[in-house]
Amino acid sequence: PFPDPQRAPRSQEERQRFLEELGQAVATLGADMGALIDDDGERLYLVDEQGRAVQNELLLALFALIALQERPGALVGVPVSAPSVVDQIARQHSGQVLRTKHDPRSLMNLAMAHRDTMVLAGDIRGGFIFPEFYPTQDAVIALARVLKALASGARLSELVERIPAFYVVQQSIQCPWEHKGRVMRLLAREAGAAREAEYIDGIKVIYDRGWVLALPDASEPIFHLFAEGKSPSDAAELLGRYARRILELQQKKGA
Repeated sequence: PFPDPQRAPRSQEERQRFLEELGQAVATLGADMGALIDDDGERLYLVDEQGRAVQNELLLALFALIALQERPGALVGVPVSAPSVVDQIARQHSGQVLRTKHDPRSLMNLAMAHRDTMVLAGDIRGGFIFPEFYPTQDAVIALARVLKALASGARLSELVERIPAFYVVQQSIQCPWEHKGRVMRLLAREAGAAREAEYIDGIKVIYDRGWVLALPDASEPIFHLFAEGKSPSDAAELLGRYARRILELQQKKGA
């Protein structure tokens, strides 16, 4: 924790540095795990007993596994950007996954709407909601759930190893405000004509070997791209293809 907010990590680079230092401390001391909690108490990041970081999509998959092992058949809520491995874990435990928009408020609303049947609502940025306790992100309760899972004798690395392999990549692409609407329309037109697509938030195009999500930022002139593939090369190829396409569509005249 960071009692002094001025010392808390503010960027992804700073957070990675903190996690690396935490991992070194855990490995040196022979600790069972390490936890990094943001100063607002909402987001959690872990390192296993070997000092390896468990965060982002992998951490979400871990929490889905823990939650559904405790309560098979329950609902899990995730944003549209969550990897398909969450669905795979849910199927293995007779559960179901509900997806919503990428922002925390939408995830909170989903948790509130399914409070009696949803065991977990989590995102890919370390935020986790346990609706039966309280419908907002709480890193301390999330940490307690991990410790409860480890109390059975399993090590954190062993729980992580139970998660099927998956491959995701992401990138942000600059796009001036005056072009964002046209780019979205053209991407939607191309997706609807050729592929299965979802429009929960942004445009998610489904392929046989993965999917790619183009998500316009609500407050900055940026597109966020997320891609998942059956292999690292599949994910990278889908991401690169849509990154290039967004840049090309910015130059295209008309709508």
